Amino acid sequence: MCQEQSGKGEGCRGGVAVVIGVFERSLLIVCQCAPATPPSNFPSDMQLFSTNNAGRTRKRARSTSNTTTITSSDSSDSDGSDDEEPTATATATAAPTTTTTTSLAPTTFTTLGVVNWLVRACGALGITSPTPVQINCIPPILAGKNVLGAAQTGSGKTAAFLLPILQVLSKDPYGIFALILTPTRELAFQISQQVEAFGAPLPVRQCTVVGGVDMTKQSTELDRRPHVVVATPGRLADLIQGSRPPKLSKLRFLVLDEADRLFDRSFAPDLATIFSALPKERQTLLFSATMDKNIREMEELGGDQLHKWKATAQSVAVETLDQRYLFMPAMVKTAYLYKFLDLMGPYVDAGDRRSGSTKESRQQEDEDQRAETLPVRLRSIMIFVHRCADCQMLYETLLNLKFNVVCLHSQLSQRRRLAALGKFKDSIASILIATDVAARGLDIPEVDAVINYDVPRSIESYVHRVGRTARAGRSGLSVSMVTQYDVDLITAIETHTGVQMKALDYVKEEDVLPILNRVSTASRTAKLNMHQSGFDDQIAKHRRRNKKQRKKSRKYVQ
Repeated sequence: MCQEQSGKGEGCRGGVAVVIGVFERSLLIVCQCAPATPPSNFPSDMQLFSTNNAGRTRKRARSTSNTTTITSSDSSDSDGSDDEEPTATATATAAPTTTTTTSLAPTTFTTLGVVNWLVRACGALGITSPTPVQINCIPPILAGKNVLGAAQTGSGKTAAFLLPILQVLSKDPYGIFALILTPTRELAFQISQQVEAFGAPLPVRQCTVVGGVDMTKQSTELDRRPHVVVATPGRLADLIQGSRPPKLSKLRFLVLDEADRLFDRSFAPDLATIFSALPKERQTLLFSATMDKNIREMEELGGDQLHKWKATAQSVAVETLDQRYLFMPAMVKTAYLYKFLDLMGPYVDAGDRRSGSTKESRQQEDEDQRAETLPVRLRSIMIFVHRCADCQMLYETLLNLKFNVVCLHSQLSQRRRLAALGKFKDSIASILIATDVAARGLDIPEVDAVINYDVPRSIESYVHRVGRTARAGRSGLSVSMVTQYDVDLITAIETHTGVQMKALDYVKEEDVLPILNRVSTASRTAKLNMHQSGFDDQIAKHRRRNKKQRKKSRKYVQ
């Protein structure tokens, strides 16, 4: 029975069979309810229509990188939240079981059903071949199915849902056509840029709706009915409850990027407001690098005909990542970090050390001295901490120690947040200190190392943090700064990832002792600067607001 008519109890009126994928023992064929003769404007080289080659057997791909599995797990683990404030985790329950098969993946976007103008747009962006998540998710989306996809960070999940959305939009463009929800503002702006890049040939109109920006201006932009809206739940819920709510009654696609985070308790009231304004007849797409928690809510949102695909059996870091730990007493953690950055971090010019020397000559001398004992310096580093106050404190301290550093946390204005991220992406700043608002989804290819200054409290948070490096096949380094209070957390992370972390031997206690006084002085100066700037009062106000929000979320969930 036809996919389009099965819900109505009607039979297919005759049409063309489209081969979506070749599996071990059968062909997956979906009827398009189209006339037997394809339209005149249909691309001749799309290679989707069934031909006399359909009956031939295809050889199984030898490379394991091209072999992926469609899974439907009956239960999932539940872990803590990975945002700045800890949130409760929903309990996972059994899900309907679907068929588990191994697909022989096509190797080009054309064979996946992507039209020529989008293939050319991908080529212009340097994307020449599809990744496993794109191979296994694009055909079901084009076939009209709801999709739940999980793949490692940097695997191309954004293109996996943007390409089919733009292809369907090009056939009948209207607004508002697609809504993409993300947990953080930075990720929303990044997806908006990718929408503009992929959709430039249309051209596509998009609107970014996030906090920290004038709400009246955003409401005016939504009144113009853009094709794609990228939003964070809080601001969009406020606009829906306002005097001029956006018109979402004809929405075709709903996308939840980093879906497991969006289904945490803190977003529950906002998501309920948004879902109440959406039509029931829509296509829902859910993507994330970790799908071990809140799986029940995601499956319920996907409905009965949910296509589930997961790249691996569990959420783990990529193989090209070198995972290390540095053990130290908690009281001198900042001193150990300073010594690590001094030995392995980006080169910091200490000024003229002898008459007639230049910056280039001093940097070359530094490289020559390191060649025998230390590895090449890291060019760009991300440092993750738990709280906004700790992030600002560490930023001020390293700034006093003459490092080229920027910070990113939720207490900064939106302009400063974007400016800090832009400086780091453009290599103007070599070190970015951030809370978990920068842990998910951000695509910064040239990150050489990730430092967990505070060991993450959940495994999902660790996976997303270290996923900022070693992206798209590159190598990378992650260093977890472990104190006497973090041993159990590191043990749990090692058990989940299946990787035994190695000790980092470059930073030794006898090298840290001489610099304790210097680091302590910089920390005291940083604390004084924060107090004088009013940051302490800002943090206190933020905590009171968060306390009220948690009470509201807890009451809603109950």
